[in-house]
Amino acid sequence: MPTQRQEHDATGEERSKRRERANRILDAATELVKRWGYRKTTMDDIAKQAGVAKGTIYLHWRTREQLFEALILRERLLVADELMHRLAQDPEAGTLHGITRHTFLIVMQRPLIRAIFLQDSDLLGEMLDSAAIQEAVQQKSLAFVGYVELLRRYNLVRSDMDTRTMAAALAAITIGFMVIDPMMPDEYRLSLEENAAILAQTVKRTFEPEEPPSEEVLREAAALFQRMYHQLIEQARKQLYQEMER
Repeated sequence: MPTQRQEHDATGEERSKRRERANRILDAATELVKRWGYRKTTMDDIAKQAGVAKGTIYLHWRTREQLFEALILRERLLVADELMHRLAQDPEAGTLHGITRHTFLIVMQRPLIRAIFLQDSDLLGEMLDSAAIQEAVQQKSLAFVGYVELLRRYNLVRSDMDTRTMAAALAAITIGFMVIDPMMPDEYRLSLEENAAILAQTVKRTFEPEEPPSEEVLREAAALFQRMYHQLIEQARKQLYQEMER
């Protein structure tokens, strides 16, 4: 008769297998959406790409829409994890221009998240109206407001510009950098890193005070931001794992 610990280990191993299988399905869906777009990607295509029976997908997600909502949630978590990793190594992690630079670099290398930023209906189709993407946009807005208030507390952004104006201006600048490259003549095109560096400088000069902050202030603001962000990440991760381990 198995012991309680053996039963626990067996249950944990089974959850791990289900999560691995769910990740394989999401990997397949991600690849196909990037290749064909949301409208043309079917459950049959995903099952074939993932090497599973179509019915296996429905063990995790009851509908195609739920599968793609999980895909978007996982993409957001991957972006968040990479951002946290980058910020932990950057002395300018507590600044608006530092956060913007890293976010830009990450988003530009993840087509699905970039499509959300740019509202790309060719790639995402009616997914743009889904609960997952609407939630992502709403959480991004709420997180930005909280982040700006944190920066104000440490005098890391200008005091003569309200949060609403700042959000609109920052979005316009960032999206401009995201879309400008194909419009430029070849001799004026820059690398991704160069564009990120110029974007960071633009944000710094536009939104931050002229007086540079002390290292102590930067460390304290960065640590507080990372704690706040970590809580949001873990809530989303718990939601995704519950679906993947079914």
